[in-house]
Amino acid sequence: AFEGPRGWRVVGGEVVVSSRWHDLAAGTTERWAPGLEAERPSPGMPVQDLSARAAEAIASAFGCRLATVAEWRRALEMDDDPRAGENRLDETWVDQLRFAIEEDPLGEDPSVIRPDRGRFYRLEAGAFEPGRDRPAIERRDGVVIFQEVSVGDGFTDLVGNVGEFVHRADGSVGVIGTSAMTARSLHRAIAVRVEPDACYADVGLRLCFDGGGDLSVARAWRDLVASAPYLRGEE
Repeated sequence: AFEGPRGWRVVGGEVVVSSRWHDLAAGTTERWAPGLEAERPSPGMPVQDLSARAAEAIASAFGCRLATVAEWRRALEMDDDPRAGENRLDETWVDQLRFAIEEDPLGEDPSVIRPDRGRFYRLEAGAFEPGRDRPAIERRDGVVIFQEVSVGDGFTDLVGNVGEFVHRADGSVGVIGTSAMTARSLHRAIAVRVEPDACYADVGLRLCFDGGGDLSVARAWRDLVASAPYLRGEE
């Protein structure tokens, strides 16, 4: 079962913004570290918890495509300040992880929110241990989960927030970039191959399109939500 945060749900065949990040039983309250109040999902949050196959379907429905690794790297080179406004693994995130470990060391209480669940790099990086591992940034950005994609200028969140699906040179889909759950040690510009139907809490997509043509985003989104063949329905 998916255990990480998700900013959207499917209700009655429609995609809606979640009231909270984690799917808990009715009446259950999310538990955060003292003095810490996590941001709530909003329409401005990045799309995440979707598969590479779903990301390609969304891009195609908009008349777009996923970027290639070369295009993503070029965008990173062109950005004057790719770290501006970034949401990375910081001391705010570590505070919540430390609280979760202390309150629920066996991980049996779903109301105690562990910020590392559902992340893409969990196997490659191993567990993040407070006191042993260093945050990706030394400052506190005040964000526990994700921030709205409107924060920052240029190619927003090439570094941080969520990683992105891209097309690799061999034709497969991979994940590139770093996320709010990514450890300092991971290289941000290497595209790691993924299975087409696997979903991750901290991986989303960035639409890429070639010049020319007629694109109606509103119409494409309406038609896409009406059919939504790629979404998991709520029980």
